[in-house]
Order: sequence, then C-alpha cells, then structure tokens
Amino acid sequence: MEHAFEPDDDFAGQTALLTGGKEGGLSTNGGWKDLNLYVNLDTPETLKTDFPYNPSGLRPGPSFMNRQTFLKPPALEKVDSFFAHNFLKSHCPILNGDLITIYKKPANYAGELNVHNNAMSFNVYGRVVVRHPPSLFVQTTSKVTLPIQSKSLYIQSYDAAARYPIVGTTLDGKVLLPSNMPVVPSSTGPQSQASPSLFEGELNVVHNKDYPDNSLWNKMVEEAYDNIEVFTKSRSQTDPWYMVQYSGDAKPRVLPPSYPSGYDNLFRTLYINVANPSLKHLRISNNGSAMDQIVFVGQTTAAEYEAAGALSPVIILLENTGSKWAKNIAFEHDNNRRIILGVKDEYSLTSKKKEQPHQMDLSWAGSPILGQDTRWRMTFINEGHAVFVGLPDNTVRVINWIGGVMTNWSFWRDIKTAPRAERLIFRSDGSMPTLPIVGLSYATLLPRDVWLEAFFLPDPPPP
Repeated sequence: MEHAFEPDDDFAGQTALLTGGKEGGLSTNGGWKDLNLYVNLDTPETLKTDFPYNPSGLRPGPSFMNRQTFLKPPALEKVDSFFAHNFLKSHCPILNGDLITIYKKPANYAGELNVHNNAMSFNVYGRVVVRHPPSLFVQTTSKVTLPIQSKSLYIQSYDAAARYPIVGTTLDGKVLLPSNMPVVPSSTGPQSQASPSLFEGELNVVHNKDYPDNSLWNKMVEEAYDNIEVFTKSRSQTDPWYMVQYSGDAKPRVLPPSYPSGYDNLFRTLYINVANPSLKHLRISNNGSAMDQIVFVGQTTAAEYEAAGALSPVIILLENTGSKWAKNIAFEHDNNRRIILGVKDEYSLTSKKKEQPHQMDLSWAGSPILGQDTRWRMTFINEGHAVFVGLPDNTVRVINWIGGVMTNWSFWRDIKTAPRAERLIFRSDGSMPTLPIVGLSYATLLPRDVWLEAFFLPDPPPP
C-alpha cells in the first residue's frame, strides 16, 4: 500500500505484490496516486457522514479521511463480485481521546523510559496509550504499574502483552488492566531515510528533516513565523515576545525549580505573550546561549481568557542543539489559546554515544482567574528530553491541562508535590468548549497518525 494504486488500473493474476507472494487480480475505481497522507485529505469539518467501520477500535471518532473503492476485475472468474471500501484516515491522537501517548524511546538512550518510578500520580480524563512496551523495561523489570490514574489504558503494539506486563490505575485508585479491543496499526510517518520503519511506535514530528509532511517545523512554511536563535533584549514587553537578561542580585520574575542551583549568574528568559493577536508561530533554536528559560504569559481576567479562545492556534517549537539548554518552561496565569508546544533535545538525540538526556522542568506561576484552579490549553510534544513536572507550592492549587502529551522519553510529576492525584488533571480539548477559532483549525496544524480501515462487501447471492 505504501506505493498506492494507479487509478483505473488492473493488476493481473499471479502478480507479485508487497506480500511477496502471488496474488489474484485487483481492479481499482479511481484509486490513490501521489497521495500526501498527512496533507491532502478531507477534513473532519467537511465530512457530512463518516460511518465508523472500526467502532470498537481505538479511534471511532471523526478524522481526516480519503475513501477509495476496489472492485473485482472482470478477468477474475469463479469469484463473486465484491466492493472493498478502503478508508485512509488520519488525526492527532490527542483530539480523539489519547491524552497521554508514550512512544518508543530513542535508539541511543540508555535505561528505561520513566513514567512510573519515583513519580506522583495525576488524573487523565481519557486514554493512556503505550506504543512500545519494551521502552518501559530494563533487565530487572518484571512488571510496570503506571501511577497515572486514567479512564482507560491501551497497549498499541505488535508485542504480546504478556512479555511486557503493564497495568494502569483507575481514577479511583484501583488496578486498571489494559484494553484488549482490536485496532489497526497507525503511524506518524517514517523517522528518517536511514530508518523508514512505520509501525514501531516511534515519534519524530517536531522537526523531521527527511520527511517534512508531518513535521511541525515544516507546517510553518505556509504561515507567518519568527525565528529566534540569539538573545535579543531590545524588544518591548508589550510585543508578542521579548527577552530579559538577569544578573547579580536581579532574580527572574518566575523562579525555576531549584533556582539558582544549576544556573549561571547570567540568566536569560524568553517571555511569550500568548494572548497577543500578533504572535506568530515560533522556531526557537537554542544552543545554550540564547536562553535559560521560557515563560508563557497567559491571561489574567475572564474577558481576556474568553477572547483568547477565538485566537488562531499557534505552534511554538524549541530545539535545544547545544550541551547547554533551556532547562525550564513556565506557564504564568491561565491560558485559553490553543498552543502546540514541541520540544526536542537535538543534542542528545544525535549523539553517537549512549546519552543521559537533558532534563526539562515544567512549572506554573501566577494566579488563577477562578479560585485555585489554573486552566492551561496546550498540546505538548516531547522528543528526547526528560520532562519533570512541578506544581505550585500551595497544595490546594490544581492545574487543569486542557490538551495532552505525546512523548518518547521520561515524563513524570514531582513526587514532592503532595499526594493528591487531582492536583494535575488532563482534560480533552473538546471537553472544555470555547469560542470558534478564527483561522486554521487546531486539527489541521497538529501532527497526525495515519491508518487504514477496510470494509469488504460481497454482492449478495441471487434469491
């Protein structure tokens, strides 16, 4: 299927296809040719109906879709006529309920992908999906129990579940067995020209130089974006983004966890005003000298929060390319604008030796608009960083993360942030409605999985 089918063409009987064997003839009815799997598809908004032929599978919801029908060729005798309907679908897993998706760990990383050891629990009002169970195991691991409390757990992998036993935790703290519902394999696309595999659970969508179709970096080409590569302090604090340098006794406005330990005396922060309508997509290439911290500045009033929901989604990408990196990303106040935040530890991912990847701390600051509940709308994609999630010191504060996480390396909540799982809650974007978006839809900008659903319909026998 990866080479598609020529429209209105016949494959003769005994033709060697991708399976390597000799197959019968096959005729197409306006088949696929030169199809861009991640771009050239009908959007969910334009589809009037989409019958879920895989209703018990992982993604029965709406999706981008292209449908083609394959017919029995006239030359194929002694076989009843049939229609084989094929639905080529794609969608971001987060928008279809997979709020936490754990991918295969990078090939040059040693040890286990940690989402369970020395980690505090949090609530997920959706699915937790594990794409590659071996990534969570080392030689001494016999079983993995995820402390993440979720509605369901899915092991989407070819590996037999018995070889790598993983169980989850329900929202009320009980053991959650993984679902055994069937599902077709899906893919975010090839990793590189050197590693063209599709269905091994890998993640490379922040900046995939070899396959740009599903790369967030390349999605910016048709949109306005800014490049940030060096420290710039001449901008105004009312601009969409600006940078501040702190030194001596001057401390950053938002203190990173463990500050000043681990930081130089010269400290640089990039501030991003999320609700500024003039904010463009951002490509941030940081070799260690551009910034130590990024602070996303949200909204402080109910009116600002409501208005931000109608702003077009924005992609913010951070590639840490040096041995020094931006160690802290902080989120200040509330935010209702849809943010797609992708981070990539390019330095560690491209190293030719076994790496201990760079740790990145996520933290929250500022005051919520409503009571003690911070609301932050964002899809977070992590490639290669060890992501450590800190929470406010005030133990009654609750973080409502509206969106989800795609990660191929460790992601865990600080064990020192009080025992209540409901201090960090993941909710789907659709469960927290807001004003209609002006501009491109969220689903159009997000990275997608692609999969094929088939529905075989033979002609009924004569009466």
